[in-house]
Amino acid sequence: MNVQSELANWFGKDFSKLQIAFTSNLGTNAGVMAANGLGYPISIEGAAKYWREDILVQRRISPEITTSTVIAWRRNIPYSLAVRKMIEEINAF
Repeated sequence: MNVQSELANWFGKDFSKLQIAFTSNLGTNAGVMAANGLGYPISIEGAAKYWREDILVQRRISPEITTSTVIAWRRNIPYSLAVRKMIEEINAF
């Protein structure tokens, strides 16, 4: 199920009333739009931590939506140092 379907399920009948101006996979872009009065982004917890709280405030939605994340990569190929470090960090959890 994609993110928009998850949100549609959460909003229920009110989802059709929403005016979705844009979607973004970059939280910074959504934050800039919100900071300029162009909407209210919905994001994962912690996505707004790099914004000053007087510019952009993050609120919890209720009921909470939870999901899991899967990260996959190809094995047996050469990785750059950055990729190796990222895989080490992920495997630490």
